[in-house]
Amino acid sequence: MDANEKELTTWGITKGLRTGFITFLFALQMSAIITLFVLYYRSEREKNELQAKLYEKMIDYLRPTRDKMENAADTVVTAATKVIEVSQKVDSLSKNKPK
Repeated sequence: MDANEKELTTWGITKGLRTGFITFLFALQMSAIITLFVLYYRSEREKNELQAKLYEKMIDYLRPTRDKMENAADTVVTAATKVIEVSQKVDSLSKNKPK
């Protein structure tokens, strides 16, 4: 009798009962693995949902600032366009000026 068999026999686990006990431990291990996988998957999904909500809140929070910056940029573009148009007119007038 080897050491494992002797230990199992000491606890009253013999032959058919030993097979059932080992099968029970295997089933318990598989159940634990499946449960942990499901819990991990749920926690990852909840984390991703929370992250998406936080991104939406951040976008909503920054929207007014973005709109102000876009308006300022549009104003700058309009002013630059007018400056370019005026400088082109001045250049054309200075070229047509008699010497």
